[in-house]
Amino acid sequence: MAKVKAVAEAYQAKAQRVGAEPKNSDSEVAILQTFDALAPESQKAFLLGKPDAEGLALLKRIANLMQKKLAELNAMQKVDRGAATQKVKPAVPNMGQRDQKKQAKLFFDKVMSTGGRPGFWSEEPIYVDRKTKEVVDGPDKGQRLGRTAWRHPKHVGIRVDRALKYSAFPSISRHHWGTDIDVMSVHPEDWQAAGGGKPAGRFHKLGLWLESKRDVLPLKTTFSGQRQGGYLDEAWHLSMRELGPAMHERFNRLVSNDDLLAAILAAFDDWAQGAGGRPRGIEHEVTRRALDAKLRALTLSDYVDGVNPDMQPEGAGPEMRTGRTE
Repeated sequence: MAKVKAVAEAYQAKAQRVGAEPKNSDSEVAILQTFDALAPESQKAFLLGKPDAEGLALLKRIANLMQKKLAELNAMQKVDRGAATQKVKPAVPNMGQRDQKKQAKLFFDKVMSTGGRPGFWSEEPIYVDRKTKEVVDGPDKGQRLGRTAWRHPKHVGIRVDRALKYSAFPSISRHHWGTDIDVMSVHPEDWQAAGGGKPAGRFHKLGLWLESKRDVLPLKTTFSGQRQGGYLDEAWHLSMRELGPAMHERFNRLVSNDDLLAAILAAFDDWAQGAGGRPRGIEHEVTRRALDAKLRALTLSDYVDGVNPDMQPEGAGPEMRTGRTE
């Protein structure tokens, strides 16, 4: 009880300081100092999701800090009478950390509707005009493509857009940094409000609390509210309130658009070497060219900087803010 009371007092004190400039804790300062002391190539590898031995050791420290942040958040929830009653837990193991290889599997399994997401073509159908075969908006205007036609390289751009609703490209994901975590469930229906004849999701009340208390909680909702571009809202995605923006600032400063293009395409090539329905030979070559064209047409910074305004880092990397690549 004494520990809970101490956390409660700290919580109330923090609530009185809403609006004050957030400060990194000693642990976070030490983590940032360690990162800043890494060799430039190690820093970039860490940010892009391919950490070396030193980066892996740093991620372990960040995971330990994330455990403490979750414990603090749950202690705050206990003393808040308006809170939901569910204990906040990671939706996946390893404190939400995900390297480039894991993120590539998650993302490209969707884009190619294979591996862990063989039904993605059915979840995100593509319709075409029966005569012109041009893509149309919905079933009332055309016919639905089967899986083989859906996978055709000419539809890569559409499939990437569909995957980007809730998933990041490998090398762009904030999960690479260890500062962000998905909690409870990554299924939108579990967080939705009641409506349309459907009951509220099982974590809807928790989501309301996380959003309403985000100014004082150690982990903040990151993809919600008034944002410009990027992913759809993710009530389950939380970020360390100080370390998240600090790593984001380093990403913008140290990683260029060219770095991202090269890293994403390399991740696609590595992923394609795996088994089970992945593109081979000419299909791989044509799909890769279509992916490259799509990447160059996108404003990649939307998917880096499309976070809540109060989670934006100070300053901006010049190349990441120039928009589309040429």
